[in-house]
Amino acid sequence: FSNVRVNPPVGGHRLDQAAALVRASGVDLEPVLRPFPLAPAEAPEVVARFLSKDDMKSRSFAALIPGSSTGSTEKRWPPASYSELGCQLASRYKLSVLVLPGLGETGLARAVADATDPAAEMVPEWCLEEISSLLSRARLVVGGDTGLTHLANTMGATKADLLETRLPIPQGAVAVDLADGRRVFAPPDSDPDAVRQYIAERE
Repeated sequence: FSNVRVNPPVGGHRLDQAAALVRASGVDLEPVLRPFPLAPAEAPEVVARFLSKDDMKSRSFAALIPGSSTGSTEKRWPPASYSELGCQLASRYKLSVLVLPGLGETGLARAVADATDPAAEMVPEWCLEEISSLLSRARLVVGGDTGLTHLANTMGATKADLLETRLPIPQGAVAVDLADGRRVFAPPDSDPDAVRQYIAERE
């Protein structure tokens, strides 16, 4: 599609965005998002007990997911930003704040929870059935491009996806930022202004 510009739906699921690219080539395609094969209505007892604590009984909660895969740390929002958001959710919107660690991310989740005032609570490293049950009950889920955030989507949770930085620059290329916020990659030693002019003349 080097000579065709496609505007996929903003804020939609990545399957809808990918389908828009396919339809641009003339293929009639509608993605099907299948429900995750877990039943959150049958909440494990451990989740029910966790949510029945005195400080959470009468409050809705927001779930923060600060991690990402170890090979994609560029997708992480800064821990301090999650903590600041947690403070705002607690003070302005009276939500309890839970921080969910991914596999091996207990330290990261603990740091976010400890820096949130009033203190957030870190969720144990539960199995998928327990985590899905918890996420299905959240008032809001905030996380990066990572598995637990996608799991929240299949549970029907209201969620916000956050990306701290853009895609890493491919090897042997140079990144050029456009005026509208887009980023393109060009051959090495390219003049950024010449790249911008080239794109502007062809759109």
